[in-house]
This record gives sequence, structure tokens and C-alpha cells, in this order.
Amino acid sequence: MMQLHLLTNYLKTETRLKKIMGKNTGLEIELANKKKEVIAKEKEMMDVRVEVEKKVLANQMKVIDLEAKVVEKDRIISSQADEVTDLKAELEKVQMALNDEKLKSSDAEIRYRTLTNDENRSGPIVTSARLGDREVGAIVMT
Repeated sequence: MMQLHLLTNYLKTETRLKKIMGKNTGLEIELANKKKEVIAKEKEMMDVRVEVEKKVLANQMKVIDLEAKVVEKDRIISSQADEVTDLKAELEKVQMALNDEKLKSSDAEIRYRTLTNDENRSGPIVTSARLGDREVGAIVMT
């Protein structure tokens, strides 16, 4: 009888153990499925991150290209500005030289005219000084 009682207890314990083991197996399967879902979500998130990083890098490359273009345009503008400055300085020098030549030609220009009454050039000699288009003085020598 004791053996029967022990056998019954053993069977009850084994049955409970199988139920617990079955629950554990079910939980283990559910846990494995959840892990698979988590891994799939992580993979999806990594794919999204990779795509976002690709877009960010592409935009950064565009920014770098645009900055390079801006630098090149600034360099061109700067060189053109230097060229314009040089040309203005050269023009100013030429204008100053031209003004100096005008002053020299109009200030220092003395025209000699000889007025004669006959072909032998006898008669008074008139020397006149001109400033530009104006006659500023005359000397008559006889």
C-alpha cells in the first residue's frame, strides 16, 4: 500500500512536472519567437539608419561641392576685382600722363607766326603764345 501511495505521488508529481515543463516549453517557444521579432525589428532599424546615414552623407557631399563652388567663384571675383583695380590704376596713370601732355602742349606751346606783306617775308614778325585755343599774348618785332 505504501508503494501504491508512493507510486501515486510519483505519478502526480511527474504529471505536474510535465505540465510545468510543457508550460516552460511553450514559454521558451514564445521567448524564441519574441527574440526573432526583436532581431527583425533591430535589422529593420539598422536598415533605416543606414538609409538615413546615406542621405546625410549625400547631402554633406552636396554641401561640400557647393562650398567648393562658392570658394572658386570668390577666387574668380577676387582675381577680377584685383584686375579691375589694376586696370583702374593703369587708366588713372594714362589719364594723368594725358593731362600732363595736354598741360605741356597747351602751357608750353608757343606758336610763331610770321605775317608778311609780300613773298620775300619782309615786314613785322608777330610771335604769339597760345593756351589751348586762346591766344594769351603776342610780341610784334619789326
